Amino acid sequence: MTSYRIQEADLEVPDTWQDQSINIFEPGEALRAYVEKADADSIRVRIIDRTLDAALHAIGFSKTAENDVYFLDVPDGTQKAKVLDALRLLRVAFSAGKEWCPSEVFEYFRDMGLLSGKYLRVSWTQPGQYLLTDA
Repeated sequence: MTSYRIQEADLEVPDTWQDQSINIFEPGEALRAYVEKADADSIRVRIIDRTLDAALHAIGFSKTAENDVYFLDVPDGTQKAKVLDALRLLRVAFSAGKEWCPSEVFEYFRDMGLLSGKYLRVSWTQPGQYLLTDA
């Protein structure tokens, strides 16, 4: 077991955990895709796992010029909430960050009663390294 010191706390981390992600949602689950934009009247999803292509198309997303990015215009908050819920059920993560990041948008709709349940939140600790949490 390897010890790490994080913000004045000594943690014992098993050697088997030494990959780039920690996931409380489901042990060993990898980041498959994430919502990188959900403010205004559109939703942008970046995929890592190509097996999500068909499911995203079925929801109504279209590929952009960037091969791994999907885009969907949403006419109103009710439709946006339905799309965010469909993404949650696909285990697509919602980016954490500043000022109306996708995870804040999800939480706003949950507070308004348009969404319920937990979702997968992704935050980056440094380029290429992320933390997945149950929110």
